[in-house]
Amino acid sequence: MPHASPRRAFTLIELLIVVAIIAILAAIAVPNFLEAQTRSKISRVKSDMRSFSVAMEAYHVDNGRYAVPSDDRGAYIPSPVMALTVNPMETRLPILLTTPVAYITSLSNDPFAEKVRHGESQIYHCITWDYVQIRRNNSPTSNWNTVWRVFFLEVTGQEPPSNVAYFFVSFGPDKKHDMNVPHITAPTGPHVHGSGQIYDPTNGTISDGDIFYFGPGRGFAI
Repeated sequence: MPHASPRRAFTLIELLIVVAIIAILAAIAVPNFLEAQTRSKISRVKSDMRSFSVAMEAYHVDNGRYAVPSDDRGAYIPSPVMALTVNPMETRLPILLTTPVAYITSLSNDPFAEKVRHGESQIYHCITWDYVQIRRNNSPTSNWNTVWRVFFLEVTGQEPPSNVAYFFVSFGPDKKHDMNVPHITAPTGPHVHGSGQIYDPTNGTISDGDIFYFGPGRGFAI
């Protein structure tokens, strides 16, 4: 009688070797994939901020001033009195850039804003000199004329250049804000509690720091 051919199959050792090779390849590929995602989001943030700056400059040409930022939920701040209820570090991109005149089609969300507090908008943060002036002029008990300087010292470690009128802020790859909010205490004014950090990819693609755009025309560094 003819002999039956033996059944061919992988041995346990061969299977373990294949699994180990797949695990090694995954360990190499996954971090690179995550970094590619982060780099893509950073590129999107920078593109968004450049577009916002163009819209702000167009608004300035038409109105002689920069648009006042919206509140922490992205809503229009209708009066100087209402401006006092919103901390400047919680203000968002101006809704005035989209209505009643569309200087930009939409105010896109910050791709890194995944852990905002309940009820807050995910729209990029925006702080303007005009907004700080509105608060100072309507809050005589607080030393608001130094707030702009304090903001810059906290986020950049430098004195604010005279021609910077606004800046946009993204959470950055660490998905949290790395700048400290000044505590306003009348009549002595703001007190700096530490310093913020600007995102720098040389520290690692996924590293601490917020992404800033300074306008008009200064870009991502001052």
